[in-house]
Amino acid sequence: YTIKTTTGDLPGAGTSAGVFIQLHGSKAESKRVALKNHGEVNFERGQKDVFVLKELDLGEIESVTVSHDNSSTFNARFDADWFLDQVTVRDSNSEWVFPCRRWLSKTKEDRQTRRTLYSRAAEANIAYKVTTFTADRPGAGTLGNVLIQLHGQRGTAGPFVELRNTS
Repeated sequence: YTIKTTTGDLPGAGTSAGVFIQLHGSKAESKRVALKNHGEVNFERGQKDVFVLKELDLGEIESVTVSHDNSSTFNARFDADWFLDQVTVRDSNSEWVFPCRRWLSKTKEDRQTRRTLYSRAAEANIAYKVTTFTADRPGAGTLGNVLIQLHGQRGTAGPFVELRNTS
């Protein structure tokens, strides 16, 4: 399997912590393995890093668990925080994209250094019903377009989408 991590392009997004991944497939799951390319600096701000994982056929990759050990090789004024944009996994026949768009951090957001990510294909199968309420007073409505973007525990579920009245 070829694994590509994309570190976000935010201040402090990179990490020198030890980063690990486990693939969860429809047939089996991999061991938790360290992601490192000896002699290279990985997980820098805005950087894409590519790793090779030799593993038996896991089937369709349904999710990945990414974590870090919260260590830092920098001096004390830097921490191990990492903003992971996404992980892409590819085998000889398929490619799966796992958006994250979150910090893996002991000090930011929800203070978690481990995240299980689900593929965009899995996200695409979820249907949401959105109900909006407009106040009953003059000028409360709009003739403009109304857009929505969903956010949850696993990050942002994609771009803004225009709401359309179905009634």
